[in-house]
Amino acid sequence: MKKKHVILAAAMLLATASWAQKTITLTEAGTLASHLSDAERKTLTSLTVQGPLNGSDMVVLRAMAGAGGAAGKLSELDLSGASMVKGGSSYSAGKNQQDAFTQDNALSLRLFYGCSALRRVVIPNTVRRVSNDAFSACASLQEIAVADNPLFTSVDGMLLRHDSTLIYRCPQGKAISQLTVAEGVKQIYPSAFRGIATITEISLPSTLQGVNDMAFWGCPRIKVIRIATPNPPAMENAFDSGVLSTARLVVPKGAAERYRSKAGWENFKNIVEE
Repeated sequence: MKKKHVILAAAMLLATASWAQKTITLTEAGTLASHLSDAERKTLTSLTVQGPLNGSDMVVLRAMAGAGGAAGKLSELDLSGASMVKGGSSYSAGKNQQDAFTQDNALSLRLFYGCSALRRVVIPNTVRRVSNDAFSACASLQEIAVADNPLFTSVDGMLLRHDSTLIYRCPQGKAISQLTVAEGVKQIYPSAFRGIATITEISLPSTLQGVNDMAFWGCPRIKVIRIATPNPPAMENAFDSGVLSTARLVVPKGAAERYRSKAGWENFKNIVEE
């Protein structure tokens, strides 16, 4: 009797393991659901999808990745061989939000928003545009990877323009304390570091030309921001009000007055030269 129980338990473990990862090739958008059992939707942790994906497919993927409180466990998603296409149902709608639909060759509005189980995503090789909130509220996300996309690259898990001059998104799950933005970066995209609450210090390069809207929202622990360029970059509403009040903005010698008179930067209460 005990032996029978052991055999049964082993069989159950094997079944669970077989659901841990899977590769699916689609020929028609909107059909992903038909390739997955109910059990797979709840237990798959690694999935590769090839072929066209629309909003109906994203409803399935988002639930598998824990969006909206779903019980899915999908942590690794490889879409390098997939293509985003317009059509299907809305994949994201909230009480105070408009419906969101897929767009051709785009990581569109709130595409992975709230996918709490996701740790790694490989974006489609065909993607040409990225919404600023496509990866927002993904608390476990550690890496946004790029396989063979000519317009994007991935550095330390962050999604950048192919020439590394623009940072699109740093995954929210990266526990960064001291952030150094590399020389050569010219622009920080809207919401690029949003929600990374562990950041306490930031170093910005001399090449920086713009820090865009909400780039550092939800980063309330920032205490020091050092910026190497004496000419203030364009800056929209990039920091929390508490950071503007309490953080120390350290600028090059002779540049303090320029920062105090520059839109956006003038809201910092503590600007010092170094």
